[in-house]
Amino acid sequence: MYIDIHAHILPAVDDGAKNIDESLALLKMLKDQNVGAVAVSPHFYPRRENSVSEYKERIAAAYDRLISAKDDGLPEVYLGCEVHFFKGISLFSDIRSLCIGKSNYILIEFPYRSITSSMANEIAELYLNHGLMPILAHIERYRSFDGFEHILKLIDDGFALGQVNAYSLLEFKPRRATVKLIKDGFVSFIASDCHSSDEIPPRIGEALRRVEKKCGKQKLEEITANSQDLYNKIKGND
Repeated sequence: MYIDIHAHILPAVDDGAKNIDESLALLKMLKDQNVGAVAVSPHFYPRRENSVSEYKERIAAAYDRLISAKDDGLPEVYLGCEVHFFKGISLFSDIRSLCIGKSNYILIEFPYRSITSSMANEIAELYLNHGLMPILAHIERYRSFDGFEHILKLIDDGFALGQVNAYSLLEFKPRRATVKLIKDGFVSFIASDCHSSDEIPPRIGEALRRVEKKCGKQKLEEITANSQDLYNKIKGND
């Protein structure tokens, strides 16, 4: 079972799908690419939310609307979120409630500025003190930022896992660097980060074929095995 762990599919909650129809269209596109499940990842910006409980209620309501509208032939849908890094994240009492499904995995997005050692230390604390496994979203976007080496060290030390976006393997400008990250062992997951059916559609099927072509069958098997393993954890089967 291949699961897309980064997708802005919930209707009208962030800059992703605008309504139920667009949510269903995105799910249909993922189905056509042999994606069997999706962990939806609406943005969580702590400074924009009154509380985690209010955020979770709003997201759960959108999730219920989507589940009620979709038919059984479309991919399974699980709740997650994309947590924007903030100072003090390692001390945040509600951090575990923002994990993906029933797993201890949490999707973290860094801000688009220099990555500092103190930021990296906070991510490591999520693993060391909370028993969480951070997944660092679209790491290929930070490769030209000061401090990118801190992201790579987090992954190399086993304190986090790397995720890249499917379209970064398919667009001319970022694809060479993204392939290199995969070959060098810094990527565990390929996700769509889809936002709409036209501007940022899911392209996982194409991306996985590119992985096999450029990185080899073994690397493709590793990534698909990671996806299956996380799917089991999200469902609570592992």
